[in-house]
Amino acid sequence: MLPKLALNVIAEQPRHAVNRHVFPAKWGPGHVHVGLDTMKKKFDARLPAGFEPWVVHDLRRTSRSLMSEAGVDRNVAERVLGHKVGGGVERTYDRFAYIREKGAALAKLAEHIKIILAGPVDNVVPYRPASSS
Repeated sequence: MLPKLALNVIAEQPRHAVNRHVFPAKWGPGHVHVGLDTMKKKFDARLPAGFEPWVVHDLRRTSRSLMSEAGVDRNVAERVLGHKVGGGVERTYDRFAYIREKGAALAKLAEHIKIILAGPVDNVVPYRPASSS
């Protein structure tokens, strides 16, 4: 089960009658491909002026780092992102889906994000990349 925070994000996404997926690759037969790049452009258009540039992979990297901060087991966090875990022998014999564990990891991540968002504003420091000089 996904955490309430994730369910709220999903509920806000536009839907198309032909495709039941939340983030569809296509709206339906014969329709133009709607890829992550198109979705990102639409999302970026809603951001405030001056928002720092970002790429979709930043979300995966950030979520993985936040799961570590929240105390999520390393192997479960990797599985949440769809990464292969363990060697070939382990992957051959371990066919467990880790559904409950992934759900618990996402719940921990959601709670951690809530804490970050509810925290005092004065504890946030803008990230400034190192100068290239």
